[in-house]
Amino acid sequence: MILEFVPKRAITQSHKIKMNHKQFFAIIILTFLCAFSTNAQIIEQAVKLQPPKQGESLFRYVPFEVPQNTKSLSISFDFDKKGGANGLNFGLFETGFTGKDSDKNGFRGYSGYVRDSIFIAEDKATHGYRAGKISAGKWFVLVGLSKIAPEGVELKLKIKFNQIDEKALKQFETEKSKIFTHEKNEKPNTIKLNGLTWFRGDLHAHGVHGDGSWTVKGILDSAVSNGLDFVALTEHNTYTHHYEINAEKKNYPNMLIIRGEEVTTYGAHINVWGLPTEKWVDFRVLPGLQASGKQIAKQAHQFGGLASINHPTMNCGGCNWTYGDDWGIMDSVEIWNATWDSDDEKALKIWDDFLQKGQIITAIASSDSHFPPYEPSPYPNNLRIGEPSVFIGAKSLNETSLFAGIKVGRVFMAENPRYSVKFTANQNKTIGDKVLVRKNQKVNLKVSLEGFSNDAKVLWISDGKLIKESAPNSNLSYTFSTDKNNYVRLEIRNKDGKMLAMTNPIYFRVK
Repeated sequence: MILEFVPKRAITQSHKIKMNHKQFFAIIILTFLCAFSTNAQIIEQAVKLQPPKQGESLFRYVPFEVPQNTKSLSISFDFDKKGGANGLNFGLFETGFTGKDSDKNGFRGYSGYVRDSIFIAEDKATHGYRAGKISAGKWFVLVGLSKIAPEGVELKLKIKFNQIDEKALKQFETEKSKIFTHEKNEKPNTIKLNGLTWFRGDLHAHGVHGDGSWTVKGILDSAVSNGLDFVALTEHNTYTHHYEINAEKKNYPNMLIIRGEEVTTYGAHINVWGLPTEKWVDFRVLPGLQASGKQIAKQAHQFGGLASINHPTMNCGGCNWTYGDDWGIMDSVEIWNATWDSDDEKALKIWDDFLQKGQIITAIASSDSHFPPYEPSPYPNNLRIGEPSVFIGAKSLNETSLFAGIKVGRVFMAENPRYSVKFTANQNKTIGDKVLVRKNQKVNLKVSLEGFSNDAKVLWISDGKLIKESAPNSNLSYTFSTDKNNYVRLEIRNKDGKMLAMTNPIYFRVK
């Protein structure tokens, strides 16, 4: 929805613009206070936003004209949050954008709710936005309607041309110059099993290009210090971290760095991995519709990547999954997000219910780290990169091999990368494999563990039931048989029940 206005001249008094309320459902009151000089101009603009109706787009587009010879622009956002009753998210489109939710042209970046001022110049820009040439013509402020009070909310925009907002510039410089410290761990021994290497990594991390405080370098250094083989950087609804990833790659020759995006919608959060530089998956979808989830997965696959559900049971305003009862429209699901808690327990139960019904989707874990562990934060995700870790069985350390491992479920998870889990059936099958058996045929299951304390417990789970409990000895075995299609998976918990590690199942298919 475009809130259309094209100014013909500078004015110094308020003008009410009549709008077709059936089409736009908004009233715009515009005030221009322009100090016209050769170099600088300022526009002040007020927009009245109303709560969206059922089934209506949750995004609005506020146009403004960029004059010729503009070298920088700054935008500040101001609205009454009204104690949390109002919540708005912000992004920016440049010339070439048509003002439709289906149009991806001209996207210059996104900052969501975390910034109240941003800038773009030819040589630098607020993190989350792309620096570069500023073309003259119609640009649009993207406004996401996260929450709107029944009476509506007035958004005040101040747009400066050829002036960089001091607050936004200082924020940028502080973020860019930040230095982090890292506790160094020895790289754990490589896990090899049945012709596969189980590479350690983290598939979900945020920094200054999103709503975290890590720099790209900080995330990569944390991953190296923790002995990881790969890491994915997944900022919210933007691609600007891709440029820094590309620049830093040469400094991390032994680390696979994956360009990603957390597609942050009002009906779920979905990680996409394996994006080409500057490519992004559209987040402007309606919540509550399976078609919305399918659209995101389709776009991810068209780019050659994967799509994964994030924290499906987390209740944080758009975090929990609403795109239908079938998680299988995605490639995997993040059962374990950051420190293990009750939300993860809920997700684990739902996932196991799917398994009992014969529906297979790979479970993963990720740190979702936003801040280093020593930095106080309002979230429970100020964690080292790789805590928890995801271990993927693959032939080699590249995106193609890792993604193939995720697709077939060759994945186990652990609280940190120093644990080791080996799980086999009849010696030649492992996690994620399907074993063809006769009815009630005996299968020899073996488990080899490293790094767990003696008071931990190993839970063998099949068809939603605990079939065996063991101490975490280095070598364990169990003879399993079934008269129907079934699975066995492992959980290793501490004495208080907190998850230390868990596997995807080995699946059994009765002839």
